[in-house]
Amino acid sequence: MKKCPRCGLPPEGELECRYCGLVFSEDIKNQNFQKKLKKLNWFQWRQQILKWFIILIIVFTVFAYLGLPFWLMVPVIIVILYFSSQAKNGNDVTNQLKSSGNKPIDKELDWLKERWERVEREKELGDLKTVDQWYFDEATERQLARIKKNGTYIGSTKLTKGKASDLIGLSEKPEEGSEEILKFFRVPTKGISETRAREEIAKIFSDPEKVKAWKARPATQMQKEFFRFFNQEIPRDITYETASRYINDYHMEHEEEEDKLDEWDNYECIYDDIDDPDFRKDWRIKKVSLPIYRQAIEMLKSEGMSLSEPSTDHDRVIEKIVEIKPDIQKK
Repeated sequence: MKKCPRCGLPPEGELECRYCGLVFSEDIKNQNFQKKLKKLNWFQWRQQILKWFIILIIVFTVFAYLGLPFWLMVPVIIVILYFSSQAKNGNDVTNQLKSSGNKPIDKELDWLKERWERVEREKELGDLKTVDQWYFDEATERQLARIKKNGTYIGSTKLTKGKASDLIGLSEKPEEGSEEILKFFRVPTKGISETRAREEIAKIFSDPEKVKAWKARPATQMQKEFFRFFNQEIPRDITYETASRYINDYHMEHEEEEDKLDEWDNYECIYDDIDDPDFRKDWRIKKVSLPIYRQAIEMLKSEGMSLSEPSTDHDRVIEKIVEIKPDIQKK
């Protein structure tokens, strides 16, 4: 899976990274949205003018009632302006969020406000721990359009790429790689959003010991399956990184085994599809273990099925798996 060249997070959008907002093509500029944004900003200015007009009337009425000299109104209004701007800056996070009508998202809003406040403090101290500098770049039009569609954005012009990414991620499931990291460190993943997952992962990797533990994690079952597929002995206590290097080196050093390597790619791809929860839901099957999958593929190959073609029939594979283990089919 490709990654964004700036933030390194998968997956890329077709035209723009949905996390950091990096535009891959300048052709996506949405002129209609730009017009709507200008209208929205003008509406906000009108609200500000009305608010200050009301404040001015209130101050004037109070001074007239108390018989105070009107020249004192100037410093009073300046003080009100100052504290109002400070309050606006302090509450900018709150003003950017509103109820989306989506309960899972709404439950995350208070947590998100705390996250934004903490990130702002990190920026002020010059010590960014859980975000990168791009987080504070201006949000893109596509990000704003998507957030507005989700109903979680009021329209503050101070929304950054990072905050926009956070809002978008509230309605997204974590990527498979994110879930793998969280499960490894025993962080609960049930109902977690992509934004919360990124936050938890940033906290995890801010600890050098945990970074070391992650790099030394055991090889995955599919990595070990590569060794079996190519009749290689599986080294004892092999780590993920060591296995990855070995697999990459094997591809480089055995380019003449193109057909066999193609078979492996399809073998891995089919299992990835079958292991996908949405795929299993469509087929109404339970999780398939690698040994059962391996047995099904071996039986199909003995019946003449070729793995070297990328269009290998998933239907036949599923049918064979159910034939081997009937109770894998959900009733």
